[in-house]
Amino acid sequence: NQPGFYYSGHGGTSNACPYERCGRCKTGEYMKGCFGASLGKCVVCTNKPPDTYYVDAGGVLNMCSYRTCSVEEEECPTGQFRQGCGSLATPTSAGTCVPCNGPSPLFFFTSSGGTKAFGCQQQPC
Repeated sequence: NQPGFYYSGHGGTSNACPYERCGRCKTGEYMKGCFGASLGKCVVCTNKPPDTYYVDAGGVLNMCSYRTCSVEEEECPTGQFRQGCGSLATPTSAGTCVPCNGPSPLFFFTSSGGTKAFGCQQQPC
């Protein structure tokens, strides 16, 4: 058989063993060990870099699709940062916008903080 398939029975007296497509895993997982007569099992992907979150499954390879946190339509408003995006506990979460720490006395926020609580830029009043 070929990658992405496993043998599901024997061929009897001919070289015609039946095979089936490997199962699909949920977002942030891939099907490890699906080849030969093994169905394999879903395991967590480990290919995403920091400040990203998984948006799809990886098929039969540890290559789940991911997206960068806090960009474009997911960027937080001024004075907020994206908390929990792609964390170890929630690798498929885009996180949520929460207030940045601060501002310092007599300062105001001029930007969002990306994925850092202290990432919001400040300027004096």
